[in-house]
Amino acid sequence: MANSIPTKTSFKKGHIRSLDSRLKQSKTMQGRINPLAIIMMNTPESNKKKGLIGKLSPNWIEDRTMIKHERSKTEEKNFFKEVLKERNFKCELTGEGGTMSVHHIKPVWKYPNLRFNKEFVIVVKLSIHKLFHSIYGLKANENDWNNFITNKQYAFS
Repeated sequence: MANSIPTKTSFKKGHIRSLDSRLKQSKTMQGRINPLAIIMMNTPESNKKKGLIGKLSPNWIEDRTMIKHERSKTEEKNFFKEVLKERNFKCELTGEGGTMSVHHIKPVWKYPNLRFNKEFVIVVKLSIHKLFHSIYGLKANENDWNNFITNKQYAFS
C-alpha cells in the first residue's frame, strides 16, 4: 500500500508542477475531451447566445463616460432638486411621498438638448423608476413610457 498512487492530489500555493507530472496529466486527459464539442462551442451561432459586449451590445452608448461625467455635475443635481421642490416631493403618478426620482420622459441619450427642460421630466417614486427601467431597459424611449403608464404597470411596485 505504501507504493500506491493516491487518487486525490493536493496542490499548495506557489507549488510548481514538474514537466513529468504535467505530461502524465495530459496523457490521462486524452480521450476525455471531445474535440467536436470544442468546435461546437465556438461557432458564430453559439457565440451570439453568449452575450454581446462592447459596440455589439444593444445597450451600447457611444462616449458613455462623457454622459456619466455630465450627469454627475452639480448643474443637473440642482435641476433635480428644483424640480422636486416645485412638485412638492410627491409622485406625480400615485400622489404619495417617499424617496423620489426625476425621470426624463424623452431620454437624455436621444435628446441631450432637452436635459434641463422641465416639460419633459416627471417626478416618480424611486421604486417605480427602477421598475420602468428594469422592464424597458436603459435605452427606453417616450413610447415605452407611455405604454408603461397606460397599462398601469407601475401599480405593482
